[in-house]
Amino acid sequence: MVYDYMVYINNDRSKYINTISQLLCFISACFFLAQQVKIGKQFYFYLASFCIIIAGLVWNRYIFLKKNQVVYYRRMLVLAGATWLYMPFMQWLAAPLILLSLIEKHSKLPLEIGITNDRIVFNTLIKREFYWKAFNNVLLKDGMLTLDFKNNRLFQKETVDSISGIEEKEFNDYCQRHLSNNIPELT
Repeated sequence: MVYDYMVYINNDRSKYINTISQLLCFISACFFLAQQVKIGKQFYFYLASFCIIIAGLVWNRYIFLKKNQVVYYRRMLVLAGATWLYMPFMQWLAAPLILLSLIEKHSKLPLEIGITNDRIVFNTLIKREFYWKAFNNVLLKDGMLTLDFKNNRLFQKETVDSISGIEEKEFNDYCQRHLSNNIPELT
Protein backbone atom coordinates (compact mmCIF):
# COMPACT_ATOMS: atom_id res chain seq x y z
CA MET A 1 0.00 0.00 0.00
CA VAL A 2 1.27 3.46 -0.89
CA TYR A 3 0.80 6.06 1.84
CA ASP A 4 0.34 9.78 1.35
CA TYR A 5 2.04 10.40 4.69
CA MET A 6 4.16 8.19 6.89
CA VAL A 7 4.59 9.25 10.52
CA TYR A 8 7.17 7.57 12.76
CA ILE A 9 6.54 7.49 16.50
CA ASN A 10 9.29 7.32 19.14
CA ASN A 11 9.64 3.88 20.68
CA ASP A 12 9.66 4.35 24.44
CA ARG A 13 9.74 0.60 25.14
CA SER A 14 13.37 0.27 24.09
CA LYS A 15 14.81 0.95 27.54
CA TYR A 16 12.57 -1.71 29.12
CA ILE A 17 13.53 -4.25 26.48
CA ASN A 18 17.22 -3.46 27.09
CA THR A 19 16.81 -3.87 30.86
CA ILE A 20 15.06 -7.23 30.51
CA SER A 21 17.65 -8.45 27.99
CA GLN A 22 20.54 -7.37 30.23
CA LEU A 23 18.98 -9.03 33.25
CA LEU A 24 18.33 -12.31 31.43
CA CYS A 25 21.86 -12.39 30.03
CA PHE A 26 23.46 -11.57 33.39
CA ILE A 27 21.43 -14.16 35.33
CA SER A 28 22.18 -16.80 32.69
CA ALA A 29 25.90 -15.94 32.81
CA CYS A 30 25.88 -16.35 36.61
CA PHE A 31 24.31 -19.80 36.27
CA PHE A 32 26.92 -20.74 33.66
CA LEU A 33 29.75 -19.66 35.97
CA ALA A 34 28.25 -21.63 38.85
CA GLN A 35 27.98 -24.70 36.64
CA GLN A 36 31.61 -24.27 35.55
CA VAL A 37 32.73 -24.12 39.18
CA LYS A 38 30.67 -27.22 39.95
CA ILE A 39 32.11 -29.39 37.15
CA GLY A 40 35.72 -28.27 37.55
CA LYS A 41 38.48 -27.80 35.01
CA GLN A 42 37.71 -30.57 32.55
CA PHE A 43 35.30 -28.64 30.33
CA TYR A 44 35.45 -24.84 29.70
CA PHE A 45 32.30 -24.37 27.62
CA TYR A 46 30.33 -22.70 30.43
CA LEU A 47 33.22 -20.42 31.32
CA ALA A 48 33.57 -19.34 27.68
CA SER A 49 29.85 -18.56 27.49
CA PHE A 50 30.08 -16.59 30.73
CA CYS A 51 33.01 -14.51 29.47
CA ILE A 52 31.46 -13.80 26.05
CA ILE A 53 28.12 -12.74 27.56
CA ILE A 54 29.71 -10.47 30.18
CA ALA A 55 32.03 -8.94 27.56
CA GLY A 56 29.00 -8.34 25.30
CA LEU A 57 27.10 -6.65 28.12
CA VAL A 58 30.04 -4.36 28.88
CA TRP A 59 30.55 -3.57 25.18
CA ASN A 60 26.87 -2.72 24.64
CA ARG A 61 26.89 -0.50 27.71
CA TYR A 62 29.94 1.34 26.33
CA ILE A 63 28.31 1.84 22.91
CA PHE A 64 25.07 3.04 24.50
CA LEU A 65 26.74 5.52 26.88
CA LYS A 66 29.56 6.84 24.69
CA LYS A 67 28.14 6.71 21.18
CA ASN A 68 24.41 6.97 22.05
CA GLN A 69 23.48 4.26 19.54
CA VAL A 70 20.76 1.63 19.63
CA VAL A 71 22.12 -1.59 21.11
CA TYR A 72 20.92 -5.11 20.47
CA TYR A 73 21.32 -8.11 22.76
CA ARG A 74 20.11 -10.79 20.36
CA ARG A 75 23.52 -12.44 19.87
CA MET A 76 24.02 -12.76 23.62
CA LEU A 77 20.45 -14.04 24.04
CA VAL A 78 21.08 -16.70 21.37
CA LEU A 79 24.36 -17.69 23.04
CA ALA A 80 22.65 -17.89 26.43
CA GLY A 81 19.82 -19.95 24.93
CA ALA A 82 22.25 -22.32 23.21
CA THR A 83 24.24 -22.73 26.42
CA TRP A 84 21.07 -23.49 28.39
CA LEU A 85 20.54 -26.44 26.03
CA TYR A 86 23.74 -27.99 27.41
CA MET A 87 22.97 -27.28 31.06
CA PRO A 88 22.04 -30.32 33.17
CA PHE A 89 18.87 -28.55 34.38
CA MET A 90 16.24 -26.09 33.05
CA GLN A 91 16.99 -26.65 29.36
CA TRP A 92 13.52 -25.25 28.57
CA LEU A 93 14.93 -21.73 29.16
CA ALA A 94 16.62 -21.96 25.75
CA ALA A 95 13.29 -21.56 23.93
CA PRO A 96 12.19 -18.23 25.47
CA LEU A 97 15.68 -16.75 25.20
CA ILE A 98 15.97 -17.61 21.51
CA LEU A 99 12.41 -16.38 20.89
CA LEU A 100 13.23 -13.07 22.60
CA SER A 101 16.34 -12.72 20.44
CA LEU A 102 14.20 -13.10 17.31
CA ILE A 103 11.67 -10.41 18.25
CA GLU A 104 14.06 -7.93 19.91
CA LYS A 105 15.01 -5.97 16.79
CA HIS A 106 11.42 -5.63 15.57
CA SER A 107 10.21 -4.48 18.96
CA LYS A 108 12.78 -1.64 19.07
CA LEU A 109 11.81 -0.13 15.71
CA PRO A 110 9.80 3.10 15.72
CA LEU A 111 6.06 2.68 15.22
CA GLU A 112 4.99 3.52 11.66
CA ILE A 113 1.64 5.13 11.00
CA GLY A 114 0.64 5.27 7.34
CA ILE A 115 -2.01 7.75 6.23
CA THR A 116 -3.97 7.47 2.99
CA ASN A 117 -7.07 9.06 1.48
CA ASP A 118 -9.41 6.57 3.12
CA ARG A 119 -7.70 5.30 6.28
CA ILE A 120 -4.94 5.44 8.89
CA VAL A 121 -2.87 2.28 9.29
CA PHE A 122 -0.72 1.30 12.29
CA ASN A 123 2.07 -0.80 10.79
CA THR A 124 2.80 -3.16 13.65
CA LEU A 125 3.24 -6.92 13.67
CA ILE A 126 -0.54 -7.10 13.28
CA LYS A 127 -1.71 -4.16 11.16
CA ARG A 128 -4.57 -2.09 12.51
CA GLU A 129 -6.59 0.01 10.10
CA PHE A 130 -9.02 2.82 10.96
CA TYR A 131 -11.15 4.74 8.49
CA TRP A 132 -11.37 8.50 8.84
CA LYS A 133 -14.91 8.23 10.22
CA ALA A 134 -13.46 6.65 13.39
CA PHE A 135 -11.74 9.94 14.34
CA ASN A 136 -12.91 13.24 15.80
CA ASN A 137 -9.57 14.88 15.10
CA VAL A 138 -6.07 14.13 13.83
CA LEU A 139 -3.39 16.71 14.58
CA LEU A 140 0.38 17.04 14.34
CA LYS A 141 1.75 19.90 16.43
CA ASP A 142 5.24 20.52 17.78
CA GLY A 143 6.35 16.98 16.98
CA MET A 144 3.37 15.42 18.78
CA LEU A 145 0.82 13.31 16.87
CA THR A 146 -2.67 13.26 18.37
CA LEU A 147 -5.37 10.87 17.18
CA ASP A 148 -8.71 11.58 18.87
CA PHE A 149 -11.04 8.61 18.31
CA LYS A 150 -14.82 8.93 18.41
CA ASN A 151 -15.00 6.16 21.02
CA ASN A 152 -13.23 8.47 23.56
CA ARG A 153 -9.80 6.92 23.03
CA LEU A 154 -6.87 9.23 22.63
CA PHE A 155 -3.53 8.34 21.03
CA GLN A 156 -0.85 10.95 21.64
CA LYS A 157 2.83 10.28 21.01
CA GLU A 158 6.02 12.11 20.02
CA THR A 159 7.19 11.72 16.45
CA VAL A 160 10.70 11.06 15.20
CA ASP A 161 11.29 14.32 13.32
CA SER A 162 14.48 13.20 11.59
CA ILE A 163 12.62 10.33 9.91
CA SER A 164 9.12 11.76 9.39
CA GLY A 165 10.08 15.11 7.83
CA ILE A 166 6.45 16.21 7.57
CA GLU A 167 5.31 19.81 7.17
CA GLU A 168 2.82 20.24 10.03
CA LYS A 169 0.45 22.75 8.39
CA GLU A 170 0.22 20.73 5.17
CA PHE A 171 -0.37 17.52 7.13
CA ASN A 172 -3.06 19.08 9.36
CA ASP A 173 -4.87 20.56 6.35
CA TYR A 174 -4.79 17.14 4.66
CA CYS A 175 -6.25 15.47 7.77
CA GLN A 176 -8.98 18.10 8.21
CA ARG A 177 -10.07 17.63 4.57
CA HIS A 178 -10.44 13.88 5.08
CA LEU A 179 -12.13 14.17 8.45
CA SER A 180 -14.84 16.33 6.94
CA ASN A 181 -15.52 13.78 4.16
CA ASN A 182 -16.73 11.07 6.62
CA ILE A 183 -15.67 7.96 4.73
CA PRO A 184 -17.57 4.87 6.07
CA GLU A 185 -16.08 3.13 9.12
CA LEU A 186 -14.18 -0.18 8.92
CA THR A 187 -16.21 -3.12 10.20
